Amino acid sequence: MVCNMQESDGYFEEPILEKLETLSACQYLLNSAQENVELGRTKWLTNSITGETLYFTDVEPLSRSVASAMYKRGMRKGDVVLYMTSDVTRIYAFTVGVWRCAVPTRKILQIPPFQNSRRSRSMDRLRPDLHCPEDVLSEADLDDPLLILCTSGTTGKSKGAVYTNLQVLAFTIGTSNIPFNEAPALLVLRCTHVLGLLFPIRNLKAGVWSVLMHEVEKTHIFKAVDKYKPQLAFGFATFLALLATDPEAQKYDRSSLEVIITGGMVLTEKFYKEMMTLPGCGKLYPNTRLKVLDLETGRALGPGQQGEIAICSPIQCSGYWKGTKENNEQFQDGWMRTGDLGYYDSQGFVYVVDRIKETFKYFNCHEAVVVGVHDPNGGDRIPRAFVVLKHGIDSDDFEALQDEIRMFVDSKVASYKRLRGGLYIVPALPKNKTGKVSRAEIVSLAVAAAAC
Repeated sequence: MVCNMQESDGYFEEPILEKLETLSACQYLLNSAQENVELGRTKWLTNSITGETLYFTDVEPLSRSVASAMYKRGMRKGDVVLYMTSDVTRIYAFTVGVWRCAVPTRKILQIPPFQNSRRSRSMDRLRPDLHCPEDVLSEADLDDPLLILCTSGTTGKSKGAVYTNLQVLAFTIGTSNIPFNEAPALLVLRCTHVLGLLFPIRNLKAGVWSVLMHEVEKTHIFKAVDKYKPQLAFGFATFLALLATDPEAQKYDRSSLEVIITGGMVLTEKFYKEMMTLPGCGKLYPNTRLKVLDLETGRALGPGQQGEIAICSPIQCSGYWKGTKENNEQFQDGWMRTGDLGYYDSQGFVYVVDRIKETFKYFNCHEAVVVGVHDPNGGDRIPRAFVVLKHGIDSDDFEALQDEIRMFVDSKVASYKRLRGGLYIVPALPKNKTGKVSRAEIVSLAVAAAAC
C-alpha cells in the first residue's frame, strides 16, 4: 500500500476507501449478518469458558427482541442506555438491538457472573418479555452517537468517548483488509474497551468466528488456544506475551497462531522477539491522516522526527461526552491529539514509542508522572510513579505515605496498570523550557531509582 505523502501540510494519509455506506451502522451490520447466513457461515461468537455459542442466524431475532422490548418500555431516539452484564456473548446482540432504536450505549460494565442471586432471577424473569413480535428499526443519521465508552481515567477525570454511526461504519469497513480465515479469531479483550466491543460486532461484516472469554486470565487463554486452534489472536500485549513467556503455556498447543494484533500500550523490542512478529510498527487505516507534532511548538514534523501523534480519521471518537474543556484541548479542526509519542518513516510505517500523558491525581499530590520500567520478572514494562507532594504536606514516615498513595492508585486502575515498579516521592519533576515534564529526564530518574 503506497502512502500519499503531504509534505507541505506536514501529514500523510492512507488511500481513501472508494465508498462509505450511507446506511446506519445497525442496518449495515444486520444486512452483513444475513449475507453471512446466505454464504453458509454459522458460528459468530463463542465463550471459551462456558462453551455458549451464538450464530449469525441469532443476530436478527435476538436484536429484534431486544429492540421491541426496549421500545415498548418507552426507549426512543435521544435516550441513552447503560448496560451491566456478565454475559460476554449476548452483550453484542443486545448492543445491536439497542442500536436498532437509534439509541447509543452509554457505558458497559462487565461484572462477575451472579450466583443464585436476586438479580440473576430477575434477569431470568425479564427474558420472556424480550420476545416481542413488533419489528423496530429506527432511522439514524450518520452523525448520531452510537457508542459512549468511558476512558480509563489514568490521566485525569474519566471521559465518555463518543463514537457515531459513521465511525462504527468506518471501523467495520476499514478493517476488512484483515484476511478471512475459516479458523476462529481469539479475542483477549474486555467488552468495556472500544475494540473489545467493536471487533466482535465488526465480525458481522467479516464473517469471522470469534472466541472470547468473560474472565481474561492466563490459563483460560492457553486453554482457548489449545482447544479452538485460532489463526489470529487480538488483545493486549500484557496478556498475549504470556503465550510466549509463561512456563505454563508450554503445556498447550499454540502452533495454530499465525497473526498477532495488539495495541493500547507501548510495545518493546523484547515483545516482538518473543512473539516472532515484524518490527514494532504498523500502517494507518484507510481514510486516516496522521501528523507528528513538536512537543514544544506544536509544529508538524517530517519523517523520522519524534513528537506527539495526531490523527484525523472517521474511526476516531468524535469527542468526549459533555467534555467541553477536554474537547477544546484534544480535538482541533478535526484532528485528535493522541498523547502518544512516536514518529513515521518515509515508507508510511508508524512507530509508537511512549506515552506523553501518563499522570494521575491524588489529594496529597501536587503533580506526578508515571513511566514504564524494565520488569525484573521478564514481562513487558511495568509502571513506576514519581510524585511531588503538595506544599505543606509533611510526613515523618515517607514509606507509609508512599504505600498510601500507591494503594490509592492501584485501587483506581486495571490490574496491569498498577504501580508494580514502585512509587517514589521526589522534590520536583524535571521540566523543559516550556514548563512541560521532560520525559527523557524522568526515564533517567527511573533508571537511577532502579540502581539504588
